[in-house]
Amino acid sequence: MPLLPPRLMPPRLRPPPRIPPPRIPPPRPLMTPPPPRPPLASAFVNSEKDNSSTPLLCTFSIVIDGEKRPIINETIKNLKK
Repeated sequence: MPLLPPRLMPPRLRPPPRIPPPRIPPPRPLMTPPPPRPPLASAFVNSEKDNSSTPLLCTFSIVIDGEKRPIINETIKNLKK
Protein backbone atom coordinates (compact mmCIF):
# COMPACT_ATOMS: atom_id res chain seq x y z
CA MET A 1 0.00 0.00 0.00
CA PRO A 2 1.56 3.32 -1.06
CA LEU A 3 2.18 5.94 1.57
CA LEU A 4 -0.32 8.78 1.15
CA PRO A 5 -0.11 12.29 2.61
CA PRO A 6 -2.06 12.52 5.92
CA ARG A 7 -4.84 14.62 4.44
CA LEU A 8 -5.61 11.86 1.87
CA MET A 9 -5.40 8.93 4.31
CA PRO A 10 -8.59 7.31 5.52
CA PRO A 11 -9.60 8.64 8.99
CA ARG A 12 -8.63 5.46 10.84
CA LEU A 13 -5.08 5.54 9.46
CA ARG A 14 -4.59 9.31 9.67
CA PRO A 15 -2.17 10.40 12.42
CA PRO A 16 -3.64 12.67 15.10
CA PRO A 17 -3.28 16.37 14.29
CA ARG A 18 -0.35 18.09 15.91
CA ILE A 19 -1.66 20.47 18.60
CA PRO A 20 0.87 23.15 19.51
CA PRO A 21 1.51 23.50 23.24
CA PRO A 22 -0.34 26.41 24.86
CA ARG A 23 1.63 29.63 24.86
CA ILE A 24 2.27 30.78 28.42
CA PRO A 25 2.89 34.53 28.61
CA PRO A 26 6.00 35.59 30.53
CA PRO A 27 5.30 36.66 34.12
CA ARG A 28 4.58 40.36 34.47
CA PRO A 29 6.79 42.35 36.84
CA LEU A 30 5.10 43.40 40.05
CA MET A 31 3.91 46.98 39.95
CA THR A 32 5.68 48.80 42.75
CA PRO A 33 5.06 52.50 43.28
CA PRO A 34 8.06 54.74 42.73
CA PRO A 35 9.77 56.01 45.88
CA PRO A 36 8.45 59.40 47.07
CA ARG A 37 10.47 62.38 45.90
CA PRO A 38 10.85 65.67 47.77
CA PRO A 39 8.87 68.52 46.20
CA LEU A 40 10.80 70.67 43.76
CA ALA A 41 9.33 73.87 45.18
CA SER A 42 7.10 74.76 48.11
CA ALA A 43 5.55 78.05 49.13
CA PHE A 44 5.10 79.58 52.57
CA VAL A 45 2.85 82.43 53.65
CA ASN A 46 3.79 84.39 56.78
CA SER A 47 1.12 86.80 57.96
CA GLU A 48 1.45 89.27 60.81
CA LYS A 49 -1.56 91.18 62.10
CA ASP A 50 -0.92 94.57 63.64
CA ASN A 51 -3.27 95.07 66.61
CA SER A 52 -3.58 98.83 66.15
CA SER A 53 -4.56 98.92 62.47
CA THR A 54 -6.51 96.85 59.98
CA PRO A 55 -3.93 96.11 57.24
CA LEU A 56 -2.46 92.62 57.18
CA LEU A 57 1.16 92.24 56.09
CA CYS A 58 1.65 89.09 54.01
CA THR A 59 5.08 87.86 53.01
CA PHE A 60 5.15 85.19 50.32
CA SER A 61 8.28 83.16 49.93
CA ILE A 62 9.18 80.12 47.85
CA VAL A 63 11.79 77.42 48.45
CA ILE A 64 13.83 76.43 45.41
CA ASP A 65 16.55 73.81 45.84
CA GLY A 66 16.48 74.25 49.63
CA GLU A 67 16.86 78.05 49.49
CA LYS A 68 13.97 80.19 50.75
CA ARG A 69 13.46 83.28 48.58
CA PRO A 70 10.83 86.03 49.05
CA ILE A 71 8.76 86.63 45.93
CA ILE A 72 6.08 89.17 47.01
CA ASN A 73 5.94 91.64 49.87
CA GLU A 74 2.60 93.36 49.90
CA THR A 75 0.26 94.95 52.40
CA ILE A 76 -3.31 93.81 51.81
CA LYS A 77 -5.98 96.28 52.87
CA ASN A 78 -9.75 95.91 53.15
CA LEU A 79 -9.88 92.19 53.85
CA LYS A 80 -13.54 92.37 54.89
CA LYS A 81 -15.88 90.66 52.44
